[in-house]
Amino acid sequence: MSISLSTDLISSPDCPVCFEELSSRKIVYTQCCFQNICETCDQIYDRCVSCTADLGDVRIQFGSHPMFTENSSKLRLLPAKNTVGSVILTVKEFFPLVETQLTNPLTMYKLSIGGSWGPIYDRDSEITSISQYYLRDMRPPHHPLSDIEVDSWIVTLLTSGTHLTKNKLTKEEFHRKCSIYAMRIHPSVISQEYINSRLKSLEERCYCELDGKENTYHYIT
Repeated sequence: MSISLSTDLISSPDCPVCFEELSSRKIVYTQCCFQNICETCDQIYDRCVSCTADLGDVRIQFGSHPMFTENSSKLRLLPAKNTVGSVILTVKEFFPLVETQLTNPLTMYKLSIGGSWGPIYDRDSEITSISQYYLRDMRPPHHPLSDIEVDSWIVTLLTSGTHLTKNKLTKEEFHRKCSIYAMRIHPSVISQEYINSRLKSLEERCYCELDGKENTYHYIT
């Protein structure tokens, strides 16, 4: 069962325009700098409210399922020739698959005239404003973080060797890396105390052990 982080560890973001809480409304991300804005304000502005880049009319839905629009966010593309491959590359650069709990490759789906969703395998396929699109296997960023998700980040760091970090895996390093991941997918504040509690939980479940001399953690194989 997924246990959400306690409310004192997370600060819900507000729309930078109307200051309404974003966690209770749909979020639109801009492709230019991944600024998040509420869906209502998104319909008003043609430029990014953060970096002032011109924005296009095409928005790609992502979330739990393309049919469940109430639990989904959107990515607003720039006014350029966007392809399936270019959009997936942009998203992966900001939400690295290996650095989050995502395990499946991102896939773009398109809504057909008959009303069914089908995958687009051609990465060079151009995305236009004529059709509706859905980005599958991307984590809904407005969903609250959970203990299970943070635990998965810690285990990924433990098993990655020097692939994800060159620093020693101390409590402080886990806190630094997990805070970076959290801010990328859900504007959140993770405390050092919370990371310490997750490390202790993983120790008790025999996922890792503390090297007292080095004050570092190691994965138990």
